[in-house]
Order: sequence, then structure tokens, then C-alpha cells
Amino acid sequence: MISIVTPIYNDWPSFWKLAEELDRVCNDLGITARIIAVDDASISEADAIPDKCEFGTAVKGIEIVRLACNMGHQRAIAVGLVIAAERTETNCIIVMDSDGEDRPEDLGDFISASERYPDNIICARRSERSEGAWFHIGYWIYKRLFLLLTGETIDFGNFCLIPNSLLSKITHSFDTWNHLPASILRSRLPVQRIDVPRGTRYAGASKMNPTALVVHGLSAIAVFGDRSLVRLLTALSGLVGGLIAGIVIVIVVRFGTDLAIPGWTTTVFGFFGVFLFQLILIAIISVLSLLNNRSTPQVIPAADALRYIAERKPVHG
Repeated sequence: MISIVTPIYNDWPSFWKLAEELDRVCNDLGITARIIAVDDASISEADAIPDKCEFGTAVKGIEIVRLACNMGHQRAIAVGLVIAAERTETNCIIVMDSDGEDRPEDLGDFISASERYPDNIICARRSERSEGAWFHIGYWIYKRLFLLLTGETIDFGNFCLIPNSLLSKITHSFDTWNHLPASILRSRLPVQRIDVPRGTRYAGASKMNPTALVVHGLSAIAVFGDRSLVRLLTALSGLVGGLIAGIVIVIVVRFGTDLAIPGWTTTVFGFFGVFLFQLILIAIISVLSLLNNRSTPQVIPAADALRYIAERKPVHG
């Protein structure tokens, strides 16, 4: 049996379509599944299966887990993973979005890859994308910025298969609370990537606006906050060294030559001095902020996630 974790925010027509498709695909693959739908405090509610939905015998259960407040899809996924860990008979957990862009028909590729690499997390790398030009440009910038700040390459998203043997390591990492893909990278657990195309949404439009996408990207970088800070401090030290060299050159020109224009030395020296002071101040504040953050208690999904659940309701099976 596999557990399928999917976050939902108001997109119930897409979810029920996904559930039907999962039942069909799992039946073709000869496997059984249960679906954990994490309702991220949707405005609209869905407590029962619509009459038009038809299920066979592959999906053994559907449980809707309603969160007490809207926390974002990454934390909704973390809650779902903790619930999935309750079932010891589950062989693996598949995380996927409920809108159809993560295609149920790709489950066979995940399971085949997991059979070849049984102790690896299998992650989907998009071989085809259907978004517009602006998204492609922004995503390209994001991946390069992520590589520059962290030294890691992030080329996969939430669509992944986690073996049950590795689930505890994921749910006990506080990074999972903020960003699952970055947490997987940070964990140093073995990862295998498979190329899958992006599917077409079943209904409606994406809830991810540009602001949400930027926050999502920054959350991934924040998982590597200490490493990013070290890289930034290295760059700042280079700038500080350049400014100090510039100040020395200004002093040499002023007192060692007759090239200085009246008032030039004061202006340039003042500019370099203020810039140098600001860089040093930024470095000190950044280090203190990181040290303070490390001393602040972190949310560990395995220990804290269940506190955010308002209701758990099985609706099928």
C-alpha cells in the first residue's frame, strides 16, 4: 500500500478528479492506496464525495485533514507526512499537488524507480513545462541565485516518493516545516531524479501569484541560511577589502601627489567611509540574526504538526 499526501486550498473539484484518476491508475498498477488530503483552512468545505465520483477498489481510504488556520502548502504537506507516518503498513509516501499538474499516470515511473533504488527518495524533475515566458525567466533566475547562495542545485519540487524507511528523517527535520524540496537537499539523504512532464490543471487557475512564488523561493534559500550567510560574508569581505584599498589610494593621492582636486579627497573619503561602515554594520546584524535564530526553538513536524489540526474526517473507506 502507498499513502498519497496532497495539500488543498479551495480546489475541491480538482481534488475529486485527482482521486478518481489515482484510483484508476493504482488499479492498473495492481496496488492499493490511501489519500491524505490536507485542507489548508479552505473557505469552501468538502465533507463528502460528490455523487458523480466513482471509485473502484484501489483507493482504500480518503481522509480529509482540516488545518486550524491557513499555513501554506509546504506546512500542509508537512502535516500530511506526519499523519502518513502513523501507518506502518505503508511502503512509501507520494507527495503531489491536487490540481492535476502532478500527473497520476506518472506513479508507475516513481514506483519503478523506487524498486531500482529502494532506499532513495525519488523526485520529479520537469522535462516539459507549460508556463509562460515570465515564469521561465523567473525560474531560471531563482535556480541560479539558489546555486550562488547555497552551492546546491535545486531542480525538483514537491512531487516525490519517500520510502517509509526514510520518512522519520524527513518529519523530524525542522527544515521540512518551511520547504520540503530544500529540506530533502539539506538532509543529504540519497535522491534519484526522474524526468516527468508537467500536467494540465483539472480546473481553475493557480493560486500561486508572483508574491507567493518569491516567498516560496526565499523559503528554500532560508533552509540553507547559515551557508548563504557565509557566502554573503565572503562577498562582503571582498568589498570591504576593496574599500579599504580605495581609502589607502585616496590618502596616497592626497598627501603623496599634487593630483588631488580641492575638496575631492574629503568627498571620496567620506563616501568610502560611509559605505564601509554600512557593510560592516550589515555583516554584524546578519551574524547576530543568525545566532539568535539558532537559539530560537524550531517547529519539528513530528512533534508539533498535529497541534495545528482542527479536524480529521475519513470520507471514504
